[in-house]
Amino acid sequence: AHICKSDQEDRAKFWEYYKQGIDKLAYEAARLYYHWFNNIQQVWESVVLWVMDYDSQTGDDLIGAARVPLKPTNGNTVAEVKVPRSGEVVGNITYNIEYWTAPEGSRLKGSWKVHLEGAADLKGQGLINKSADPYVKVTAVSGRDGEQQFSQRTRVIQKNLSPSWNETFDIPIPSSTNMLSEGLERSGVHVAEGMETRKMFPVKKHKEKSEDVAESYAEWLKALNKTIDFSSFI
Repeated sequence: AHICKSDQEDRAKFWEYYKQGIDKLAYEAARLYYHWFNNIQQVWESVVLWVMDYDSQTGDDLIGAARVPLKPTNGNTVAEVKVPRSGEVVGNITYNIEYWTAPEGSRLKGSWKVHLEGAADLKGQGLINKSADPYVKVTAVSGRDGEQQFSQRTRVIQKNLSPSWNETFDIPIPSSTNMLSEGLERSGVHVAEGMETRKMFPVKKHKEKSEDVAESYAEWLKALNKTIDFSSFI
């Protein structure tokens, strides 16, 4: 059936929106995979336990944080939760860490398992009732300038200054550094040598804006456009 000019223009416009969405989704997926599963030459050095107060109306508030070394604890360990700049102690958190070795031939060498038991004596954030709805953001940090990082988080415990999460988080150690590029190649995206770098997939910032990753995202689009001809889909 014949499509009028205005409909053709609408179709082209929304197809462009669709492509942009797919491009951005693919970039963020590759970026997440790079930080999560591409760390072998570097060593996961530490874990930052960010204790947050959930707020459904505004941005979540930071109660405090504890930076702990990524090594076996041989049982539960208690760390002080401190305000990053002032060093004020605002509670404590109980955790344990162990290392799991993957079977031979696996895509992983193994995985660090970080278990969060709970926290106690947290400082309330409310202006009136001094309560909190705490959760923990668990951020793995690599040894070289924190070049690679990724975060996971617990569930929210409502109105409790001594919450119990009893949750375990995995920090994987891959068998190869080429898993991302190999996967992209199988999908038809030919990755330029050196693409998987800090410049291409920077650490995700808190409240990140599109301009923060404009340069790296442009390089990603170049790689896609070299291998995929979208014009045939229109």
